[in-house]
Amino acid sequence: MAEFPPPSTLTWLNIAARVLYAITIRLLTLPIRLLNWRGAPTIIEDLFFTAVRTLLSHSNLAVFRAIFKPTASAYQEFCTKTGQKARSLTVQGAQAHWIGDENADVVVLYLHGGGYVCPASPDHFTYLSNLEKAINTHRIDGGAGRTLSISFLVLEYSLAPAQAVFPAPLREAALTLSHLLTSSYRLPSQIMLAGDSAGGALVIALLSHIVHSKAGIPKVELMEPLRGAVVLSPWVSFDTTFDSYTRNAESDTLTASVMRMWAAMYLGEIIASNERAVTWPVQSNDVYAEALLAQPAWWSGVDNVVDSMLVWFGRNEVLRDPIVEFVSKMKEGWKAGGGLDEGVLVVEGRDEPHIGPILSVSMGKSKTSSQVAVEMWFLDQLGAGKASSLMRPLAP
Repeated sequence: MAEFPPPSTLTWLNIAARVLYAITIRLLTLPIRLLNWRGAPTIIEDLFFTAVRTLLSHSNLAVFRAIFKPTASAYQEFCTKTGQKARSLTVQGAQAHWIGDENADVVVLYLHGGGYVCPASPDHFTYLSNLEKAINTHRIDGGAGRTLSISFLVLEYSLAPAQAVFPAPLREAALTLSHLLTSSYRLPSQIMLAGDSAGGALVIALLSHIVHSKAGIPKVELMEPLRGAVVLSPWVSFDTTFDSYTRNAESDTLTASVMRMWAAMYLGEIIASNERAVTWPVQSNDVYAEALLAQPAWWSGVDNVVDSMLVWFGRNEVLRDPIVEFVSKMKEGWKAGGGLDEGVLVVEGRDEPHIGPILSVSMGKSKTSSQVAVEMWFLDQLGAGKASSLMRPLAP
C-alpha cells in the first residue's frame, strides 16, 4: 500500500467543523423536518448518519487511511481485544484472516465492503465473530440435533487506487477460493461465500466468473455447487441516477458523490495523488464490475454454482433501487436455467440503511431483526439434515 502523509491538524479541524455544523443544522431544522420526515428512524441515528455522510464527503484517502487501519492491523487488534489467537494464511501475496476454527465443517470466504478503497473495519470482525458464535452454539430440534460448525475467512484484497484496481480483487478472491478447494482439500459443499457492499459485488462477480470465465482471472473448477452465498447491500451499479439516491439521501450513510469517487478509483480513472470531485457518469461496461449490466440470461446456470443465495438490502439505503432491479434480473435467469424460486431469498430490512446488520454493531445496538434473518438463513443452510453430504476428502 502506498504511504499517505498524515492529515494536518488544519485538515482535522476543517472536517470536525463541517461535521459539527451539519449536526447543528440537522438539530435546528428538526421541528420543520418532523412534518415530512425523510431521515433515519430515530433522531440519534439521524445525527449519526449525518456525521458519517459529512465525514465521507469531505475526506480524502489520507484521512480514510488515518481513520481505518489496514485490515491486518484491525484483525490483530480485534484478536488482542477478544483474547483470540490470530490465524492468517497467505495466497499468492494476499492475506486472509480466520474468525473461528479453520477446521470447522463449513468455511465462509468473506469479502468485506468499503467501496474497494477502505479496509475491513473492526466492526466487520465483531459482527462476523458474533455471527460465528451464535451459529456454532445454536441447537435445533429441542437439542436433539445441531447445525454444522462454521468459520469465516476474511480476505484482505488489494485496495484501490494505490494497491490495485479492477479486476485485481476478483483475481485474489478466485485464487483464495481455489486454495480452499485444492490446498485445503475442501469440497464445494463445505464452502460458502459472503460479502457486504463492494464485497457483496465481488461475491457476485466471483459467481459470474465461475459460470462465465473472465479472461485473465484464474479459473475456478467445481465438482458440485458451493453451499451458499450471502450478499449484504451489494454494490451492483455505479449509476447514481436511481431514484433511491434522492429518496433515501437523508436516511443513509452514503452519498452519490462519494460512490462516484470510489467507483472512479476502482476503475483506475483517478489516481491516489489526484483526487477530485467526480461529476461525470461512472460506468465500467463490464458485468464483473457492475452486475446490473448483465441481462437475465447471464445468470442462467448460477444455481449449478451455488446451492442457495441470500440477498439482503435496506429499505432506506441509496443502493436500494439498483439492488431490486438486479435481483429481478438475476432471479429471472436463475429460474430460466432450472433454479428453484425459493433458492434465492430476498430480505429487505425495514427502515434499515446500507449494510444495516454491520452498521448496527457500529451503533452499539442489540441484535436486530435483520441480523436474526441473516443468522437464521445460515442455520437453515447448515442444518443437521444436510450434514450427510459432507464427506471431506483425504489429503493425498
